[in-house]
Amino acid sequence: MESQDSAVKTSEQQSKASAAEAEAATPMKPKNSHLCCLCNQRRAALKRPKTLQQICTDCFYDVFEDGIHRVIVNNQLFKPGERIAIGASGGKGEVKNKSSLSLSHNSVFVPADSTVLAYVLSELDKWHNYGLDLFLLSVDEGITGYRDDSLETVKRNELLYGVPLKIVSYKDLYG
Repeated sequence: MESQDSAVKTSEQQSKASAAEAEAATPMKPKNSHLCCLCNQRRAALKRPKTLQQICTDCFYDVFEDGIHRVIVNNQLFKPGERIAIGASGGKGEVKNKSSLSLSHNSVFVPADSTVLAYVLSELDKWHNYGLDLFLLSVDEGITGYRDDSLETVKRNELLYGVPLKIVSYKDLYG
């Protein structure tokens, strides 16, 4: 019995020693390395307001898309075969500077909300087989010079995301 106890203690001591050696062999990262707290591999590019986690761009996309997927599934937002219109403004995206977004790049283009929605819904539909019939819907108000650039953006998004586009005319709808 005593020899079993000593054998167990010796085994435990060897495990602890091996763990200590492995820890000593692993290079310590500086506390202020600014690595992504999720993957611990890439440089953190932003801080999530919700959790205050500093994460890299790749992990941000994963967390963002997974969060939207969970909302869709948990709230049963769609049924297979449903036809879903995505309001597509083609609105002006903006270039934000590094200091306003806490990004590692000097500047980044932030697309209009409808462009992000179109991209994310089309990608999630492909990845998770929601079975949706998605299309972009845009209204042409008929004001020359007001929507020309935005409508061109919406047309590009149709090609880029492979989601059909329907442009309706305000004049045709309301006279």
